[in-house]
Amino acid sequence: MVTMAAHTIETLSFTPTWVSLRVPCQLENVDAALAMLEPRNINLDPRKHDEMCTAVREILMNAIEHGGHGDPNQSVELTCIKTHDSVVVWVRDPGPGFRETDMKHAAIGNPPDGTNLEHAEIREAAGMRPGGFGIFMARRMVDDLIYNESGNEVMLVKSMK
Repeated sequence: MVTMAAHTIETLSFTPTWVSLRVPCQLENVDAALAMLEPRNINLDPRKHDEMCTAVREILMNAIEHGGHGDPNQSVELTCIKTHDSVVVWVRDPGPGFRETDMKHAAIGNPPDGTNLEHAEIREAAGMRPGGFGIFMARRMVDDLIYNESGNEVMLVKSMK
């Protein structure tokens, strides 16, 4: 276990191919959680490894910020599984979830025929910080990004081949 800001990242499972964590919803826990999450002997080439880490970081930050509202009394669950030919990361946040069609403030909500920056104007008008590219980026860095029906669980899949 790693203690951060009086809240503990809890190890739920730790084998060479399966690591599960419970992470308090504080953005300062992201780096420690990512360091703990990776199973041993993953053997992804460096580019694929960096892409997967970046995608998981973006999704974890969204889960903490939007699902857990930065409340350290809430937690996000993460599981990383190494199969014979892929790495799979599952993330579940404590929030009610979301629908992509309601995400006008994020890049995934931009119209297909737009400039890919329409969401920036919506964020600015709403007084939100710049951003909104997390899911958009993550989707391009993994082979598959799958949300459950409510949108509070996501699975990221990266092929090792």
